[in-house]
Amino acid sequence: RLTPARHFRIYTNKWYLCTFQNVERDPRCDYVGLAQGEYVELLPGKLARQARDASLNHLNSILLWRGEVWAVIDTQCGGTTYYPAQEMAETKVAAINAKNDKDWQECQESVDKQLERTDADIEAVYGKCSDWGGVADWRESLETNLDRSSDYFSELPTTERIR
Repeated sequence: RLTPARHFRIYTNKWYLCTFQNVERDPRCDYVGLAQGEYVELLPGKLARQARDASLNHLNSILLWRGEVWAVIDTQCGGTTYYPAQEMAETKVAAINAKNDKDWQECQESVDKQLERTDADIEAVYGKCSDWGGVADWRESLETNLDRSSDYFSELPTTERIR
């Protein structure tokens, strides 16, 4: 049974299925308002309380969750999100991995395209900088950045059963 969010007692040690109203933003100004549709999040008590008490409250309803809780821990972006079923958590991990693979492919293509440039072209663009070390340093720094990016993209999200 869904309960109106405003008069719902929230305990820190429990989990809640929260239904939120979609939010729309206008990038041309500071407008933030309610949009059509809803989405659902599984939240621990502390985060559910913050959502209920937020100044822009778009929390429509709360349901006390007594089932399993699965966490998707993403070290790159987004932090930790919670799901009521293992399949949902694994679907999220697969989506994150697909996006990471696409982003890594684009990163590699971009660096390869830069490395294919001629020395004269590189000199014409970057040679005016006072602290520029030359074409060899520029190519080496690109390869170093690619190696660091490789480390970043190799950090895969994990799933963990919380409850």
